[in-house]
Amino acid sequence: MAKTQDNAATGTQKMKGVRIRVLNVVMICLAALVALVFLQAVKQTNDAYGELEDATNRYIASASACNSMKEASNYLTIQVRTFAATQNPVYMERYFEEAVETQRREKAIATIRDNLLPNSRASEYLDKSLEYSIDLMNREYYSMKLVVEAKGIEVGRNEQVLNEVVLSDKDAALSPEEKIELATSMLYDEVYADEVSNIEGNVVQCRRELVSSLEHIQDENSALLHKLLNRQEVFTWMMFAVVIGLILSFIVMLLWPIQHYIVRIRANEPLPLAGAYELRYLAQAYNTMYDENLRSRSQLQKEADHDHLTGLYNRAVFEKLLYAYREQPIALLLVDADYFKNVNDTLGHDGGDAMLQKLGKQLQQTFRQSDYACRIGGDEFAVIMTDIGPELKSVVEMRINAVAAGMRDTSDGLPEMTLSIGVAFSGKGMEGDKLFKCADNALYAVKEAGRNGHGFYEGE
Repeated sequence: MAKTQDNAATGTQKMKGVRIRVLNVVMICLAALVALVFLQAVKQTNDAYGELEDATNRYIASASACNSMKEASNYLTIQVRTFAATQNPVYMERYFEEAVETQRREKAIATIRDNLLPNSRASEYLDKSLEYSIDLMNREYYSMKLVVEAKGIEVGRNEQVLNEVVLSDKDAALSPEEKIELATSMLYDEVYADEVSNIEGNVVQCRRELVSSLEHIQDENSALLHKLLNRQEVFTWMMFAVVIGLILSFIVMLLWPIQHYIVRIRANEPLPLAGAYELRYLAQAYNTMYDENLRSRSQLQKEADHDHLTGLYNRAVFEKLLYAYREQPIALLLVDADYFKNVNDTLGHDGGDAMLQKLGKQLQQTFRQSDYACRIGGDEFAVIMTDIGPELKSVVEMRINAVAAGMRDTSDGLPEMTLSIGVAFSGKGMEGDKLFKCADNALYAVKEAGRNGHGFYEGE
């Protein structure tokens, strides 16, 4: 394995094996030969299928449009009837929104016309349905006009058509209550019901004509497709034999070597030089990258574990450390930069970053190499001091004072910054979440006392 790896890295091993390019040429020639046999049959099949698909799509579109037309008509009926019953302008607005803007009925009619076959009687039924629909809408307009006049409802932009509706002298002279009663009766009498029935009947007849004409086309093309597919079955077996040969070639030259490569890659090992020429070349390149990856992995791990701005450990590592040291006596310090938002507002984000970097540097320089300084949030830091207990409280305070003094030093051109620090000691076996909560309570007490200081968690 070492010899293979060295050869791959230096590029001195001679590449052997059949080139995939040569195999592709053979495959293309065989495929082209079979394709010539397939070409005519496939073309005929595609043409027949295209006609069948077109007929099916016409049927689906027309049937959907018929349903949409019926739904739109029912919707308009519901809105106008509800308006007459409640005199609520909202239902009149919904009615005209459908009739003027949405226009599902008109769009459905346009879709049906687009999908009509030549000389189809469906067009006659569609025209009759449209005529009855117009009559019905005029009746609905008249009903709404009665309600509008009775209640003095203001007509909106979409309802301007009502201004063109003229009530008869007899109806105009009716009282508001009589106008409402007449408007309601017009929507439930036999005339209205007959018009609705005529519309639905012609839509049904239109749909039947569409189905009848399209089914005829579907039957013809289905028979043709069946014949062509039987012919193609013979050609398929021919292609099957060619494909089997190609598959065997690919298994030997590509798939088996690739499977070996996958096993080696999962085991994080260099690849053997096997298979086709191109795979051997790929293995050689991979082995070179494998060596380079080993060298750079430690650097990548460091970048994943550390905060990019301060160089301290990040939140993820902090949580792992709390868990790892749960069986040992430690001290947890939570450090918060006081009024850091004001720093960003005054110095800008670049100045704020400089202050955070300074704080990170102070923590690294002040605490021991066995301690862990972490950045766990925007301006939130934490320090885990190992092998220390409450009896060494003075040592912790000495470190805290050193950090605080460093942040008050302005010789570097940065302004003074104060810190609020909460400290909690962990007995053996204390869970990290509980320790963090104790330190956070101590930090909260410092902030409540005016910030710029430190405090130790003394228990409940």
